[in-house]
Order: sequence, then structure tokens, then C-alpha cells
Amino acid sequence: MPTKNILSLQKAFKILSAFSKVEPELGAEEISKFVRIPKSSVYRYLNTLVNESILDYDFSSKKYRLGFRILELASIVYDRLELRKIAAPFIKEFAEKTKETVYLTVLSRDRAVCIEKIESNFAIRLSVNRGESFPLHACATSRILMAYMPEEQQELIIAGGLDKYTEHTITNPAELREELGKIKKQGFAYSDQGLDEGARAVSAPIFDCFGRVIAGLSIAGPVYRFTDEKREEYEHLVKKYAKQISLKLGFVT
Repeated sequence: MPTKNILSLQKAFKILSAFSKVEPELGAEEISKFVRIPKSSVYRYLNTLVNESILDYDFSSKKYRLGFRILELASIVYDRLELRKIAAPFIKEFAEKTKETVYLTVLSRDRAVCIEKIESNFAIRLSVNRGESFPLHACATSRILMAYMPEEQQELIIAGGLDKYTEHTITNPAELREELGKIKKQGFAYSDQGLDEGARAVSAPIFDCFGRVIAGLSIAGPVYRFTDEKREEYEHLVKKYAKQISLKLGFVT
């Protein structure tokens, strides 16, 4: 049975759903009828949404409209969609050249999340699913994002605890700080079975037009194929393709 908080969220979403291109501005009475909530109760929701800049209130018309906070949230989604669109041909070419799994990750709170991927055609391959998330400290795929965070943010993650996933996972804070500094200096991250036994990965940062790291490009494969010789090749390629994506996003070197 839904809790009181969940029911309140559902009602708030219903209020937001009342707005459309046809009716971009609505009065409290119109909203009340749409969501079938008494006007006295609707006002409480509306006041909260206005205080959070989710809605704006026009004192002259006495009507509400969607606020700029909605635009800010929508722009985050749009940026990711645009990133996927721009990165797709480079990911495809990278995967075809190496025959290994290549994927794109972005930061989501304290995790790295895969938003695009092309899997290897080998019978034995690393399966990475869209929407799958990775702990930031455990592998190259996520450490590349953590390395370019402000130090204060890094320390918050470290303070939250560094879980151990394999015998190779970095769980010592000092060692992790040293590794993050190394990644930023060399421009790529490498991990050897830090999250999954038998898997290696190399990642490079993707920059936007403001010089911010907004994603990581990664290639991963099983240890027996991901040799030291291949590692050197992959480090060169992952940096090359990450740079090409960054330039397409407007990054100026």
C-alpha cells in the first residue's frame, strides 16, 4: 500500500502533467479539477512546487506555469541524448577496430552508469548493459569519472567506504587518491580485475565545450585477450576516440 509520501509525490506529478503546449498556464481551480483534488489541498502542493522553482506563479494573471527548474532538469536529459548521438559512430568504429566491448558511462550521484555500448562479437565477452552502474572506485570505467571530480567530492565518496569486490579492488584511501592523481596526469584509467575477476579495462575522459568531464569512454575484455601489448594499443585508441568525441561536443584543446 502506498505511503503518505508516495501518494503526495503522485499528486505532485499529476499537477505537473496538467500543463501542456495547449494550456501552458493554469489557475488553481483548473488544476484542482484536472487532478481531482480539493482546491484547498492543491494550494499546498502548488506553494511547495513554486518554492522549489518547479512552477512559477504570475501574480497578474493569478496562474501557474512550469518553472525554469524543469528546463534545467530537461537539459540534463537532453545533454545525455545528444552525447549518445554524437558518440555513437565513434563507439561503433572503436568496437569494430578492436572487436572488444566498448561503452560510454556518465556520472549518476555516486555511481557511473552505462548509457551506450557495443558488445564484442567473440563467443566469450564482457556483457555490459545500458543502465548498469559501477562503483566509482573499483574499475577504470568509473574511476575515470571520479578522477576529474573536485577533491571535496572525491573525499565524500571515500568517506562513504570503499567496498571490496575482488582481490584487486583498491580499498585503501591513500592508494586510491594516488591512483586518481595518476589518472588525471596521464589522461586515462586502467583496471585489472578490480570489479570483475578475469576482466580488464581502459577508459578515457570525454570533455564538453566548457572543459568539464561529462562522460567516460571505455573498452573492456577478458584478461587472456587483454594482454599487455593490447593494453598499450587500447590506451592509445581510447584516448584518440574520447578526444574526437570531445571535439565534436565543442571542447577546445
